[in-house]
Formats: sequence, C-alpha cells, structure tokens
Amino acid sequence: MNRTGSKGRVIIPGDRFERLVILNETTQHYNKRRFICRCDCGNTVTVYLSALTTGNTKSCGCYRDEKTRKRNAENKYHLGHFKNKECTDWTKNKACRDAVIKTFAEKGNEK
Repeated sequence: MNRTGSKGRVIIPGDRFERLVILNETTQHYNKRRFICRCDCGNTVTVYLSALTTGNTKSCGCYRDEKTRKRNAENKYHLGHFKNKECTDWTKNKACRDAVIKTFAEKGNEK
C-alpha cells in the first residue's frame, strides 16, 4: 500500500528511518498509521508513522541501551555509585554495599 505520509512523502516497505527499516503497514490504532519495522540489531517493532517521521523513534530501544552503557563505562558508574577497586560484586562486598547505602542516604532518601 503506497500512501503518503507527513508532508506528502510516499511510505513504502524498505524505507529507512534511522535504524529502522519498514517491513509493512499494519492495522491503524486510534486512527493513526502503524508500521512493522526491523531494527538493525534484528528486533521487530511496531511504530506509529508520526514517531518515525518526527525522529522520536530511532530504534527498537537498542540505541538508548548502547548510549547508556557507553555513558556508564566512560564515567565508571556502577549501581548507584562510582566503581572502585574493592567493588566487584556490591551484594557480597561490604565496603561497596556500605558505599551504596551512604550515597543513598546522602541524597535524602533515608527513612
């Protein structure tokens, strides 16, 4: 089905929006057009046309996860606090666990 999208653009299977490639159009929901798309990582998602054309949806969620992992690795961030040499598994390491509790309390979350 070759119908126009926003601003008169014809949307056809194979069109690419960031990391998503349109496979086909599915049933409308709340009178909005939806498409089944395949992400570059291999996942399949259903997305509204407006989310694709505005750039609000760029992937299946893998892009957000990649950015978070990269940011946390750059900052050496781990479970609510910054990594240190003693902290390998915060649930088993008392020093690390105490650091998490202290950080939590300092943020005003103590009961």
